Amino acid sequence: MTDELEARLDAIRSRLDTQIEAARAARDAVAADAEELRSVESTSRSANGECEVTADADGVVLRVQLASRLSDIRALENLLVETIAKAQRSARDAASQKAARLLGDTSFPGAHLRAAHRTGA
Repeated sequence: MTDELEARLDAIRSRLDTQIEAARAARDAVAADAEELRSVESTSRSANGECEVTADADGVVLRVQLASRLSDIRALENLLVETIAKAQRSARDAASQKAARLLGDTSFPGAHLRAAHRTGA
């Protein structure tokens, strides 16, 4: 092999090494962003503070707290359903906003997440 060919191969190897390292760094950044999105939670309270619900971005209810002054079970059922829905929407919206910041407002994934959250999908 000539020295010139060897120099070209070394340059190609160097560029590949640089690209591999950049891809690894991008993968690690995406993993960190995904973990940040998974950690989004939102807490909502009923209008008069009778109950408080915390949900995550997937809509999973994490906590429900009830005020000790409650006495009407039927009213409590309605309050819980309304407050749970409010917490779920709030967590989805928070995750969507965070995704837009992490992925970029004009990126396809960011736009797709925002559209899905607007339609409730």
